[in-house]
Amino acid sequence: MPVHDCACDESSGQALVKKKAVLEEQKQVCKFWINSGGKHCPLGGRCGFIHVPQEKVAEVRKVWLAERLAKRLENATLDWEDPTPMSQKAPHALRAEVFADWLLETFGGPEALSMGSGVYDIAGGGGQLSLDLIDRGVAKCTVVDSRPFKVGFGLKKWIKKQRRKHQGFKEGESITNETEENDIDNMDDTALLADLPFKYKQQYFTPESVTDEIRAASLLVGLHPDQATGAIVETAIACNLPFAVIPCCVFRDDFSDRYLKNGNPVATTMDLVEWIKEKKSPGQVQTRFLNFQGKNLVVYFLGER
Repeated sequence: MPVHDCACDESSGQALVKKKAVLEEQKQVCKFWINSGGKHCPLGGRCGFIHVPQEKVAEVRKVWLAERLAKRLENATLDWEDPTPMSQKAPHALRAEVFADWLLETFGGPEALSMGSGVYDIAGGGGQLSLDLIDRGVAKCTVVDSRPFKVGFGLKKWIKKQRRKHQGFKEGESITNETEENDIDNMDDTALLADLPFKYKQQYFTPESVTDEIRAASLLVGLHPDQATGAIVETAIACNLPFAVIPCCVFRDDFSDRYLKNGNPVATTMDLVEWIKEKKSPGQVQTRFLNFQGKNLVVYFLGER
């Protein structure tokens, strides 16, 4: 019979008790208090939640954040069943990279996606998906978004990298001209438009806004395109173009006229997926779960063959 180390058992037991205490405490913890490092709560002494001692804030906050992340991932897919647990998927922050890889694999690679006027990335925000497609060899991408263009950290990093190449720096070589690096960080977003590897069009995307350039696109895509989801699908079908969208929110109040063929209103993400599939003959619109956390179900149409 194996002999157990009593000291080890005692130590493990103490650790378990400590962890349970932290978990119990963080359930009622004041989020303002722990997010300020134990320095501030707008309600002060009137707050009904626990203000843990400052020396315990870091430990309690770590557990609190982990539980919030787990709950968010669980809630993100309550209305469908992805066969792969979210914990085994790539982080949500890598969703554009995962989607870009899948698009290339599914729609014929860089050459096919570069045909015509290229890929139209609808509600593409800062252009991360288009940037990832271009880095993988797609020659032409256009981002369409209703908001003024904002250059994020990732795109600024890309612009710096391209400028280094043009100046003759090799990959990994130290940079001596830090002034220009700082200038890029401080430049107005509009001043960097000329450095973008993709086109950017600020407009609301609707089926009525279709141009000849859009009709010549190789693919219409939307990564969590919010209210533009239906417009992408309807435009693609009207122009006989392939599409791929990853729906997120339903916006039921904005689209109260959407109903499934069975008469039920479109109320959940899976209802929205079904509504998209019903736009074509059975089997033409397909779905697939992608390898990133969160809303990761792509709904796509390969086009008429």
